[in-house]
Amino acid sequence: MPAANLSAIDAVPGGPPPGTPDPVPAKPNTRPTELQDPLNLYIYHPLARRLARALSHTPVTPNMVSVFGGLMVVAAGVIYCGMDPWGWAWPAGALTGMALHLGWHVVDGADGDLARMTGRASPIGEIVDGICDYASHIVMYFLLAFVLQRSIGGFAWPIMVAAGVSHVVQSNHVEVERRFYLAWVHGVPWLHHTQTKTNGLTGAMQFFRPFVALYLRLAAGLTPRAERIDAAVSAAAGDATRLAR
Repeated sequence: MPAANLSAIDAVPGGPPPGTPDPVPAKPNTRPTELQDPLNLYIYHPLARRLARALSHTPVTPNMVSVFGGLMVVAAGVIYCGMDPWGWAWPAGALTGMALHLGWHVVDGADGDLARMTGRASPIGEIVDGICDYASHIVMYFLLAFVLQRSIGGFAWPIMVAAGVSHVVQSNHVEVERRFYLAWVHGVPWLHHTQTKTNGLTGAMQFFRPFVALYLRLAAGLTPRAERIDAAVSAAAGDATRLAR
């Protein structure tokens, strides 16, 4: 009798043949197609994965990538602000700044990819990424206000504040909605769940408490019903019938 048949006879009824390795749990899908626009789907995210794959064989950490991405945004703002004093001919300065800002989208995706590839994903990394994103764009808005002030004077500053606040609110709302969806549909935890399960931030994360508190408070204000949905999904965890409802 062939060895394969002997293995089948010796196997536990209904189970896999002896020696079959345990199945590897599938990694949660952090970038489902339904959440990606064409630029992210076909350009930014594929390039981010390639960059992360190249960096995974180096000492570069995800937090380093986050900081570098933030510096790219600041550099773009500096170029926009310095086009006139430095004599950058139009449109070279604007195109260079725009190229840096577009490149940031790739780097901004690469830090998370690198963290997942190297097993270094953590709440602190998520916070550092968020701080780098928000802080760098705040700097850029100030620099753009200096540029606009040359043309319209002091009116540039209220315009900058309004644009900056709008950017923060819009970014927070989009990101929080995306993260809740990933948690409910694909089982990807995020900062909201870490904060809830640990009943606050501990250790090194205490340093980031004010930023996290403000971020989550704004999220709760923009998506008040998400908390109830999240509680219902958490209560139904493991119950396929309840989740299907």
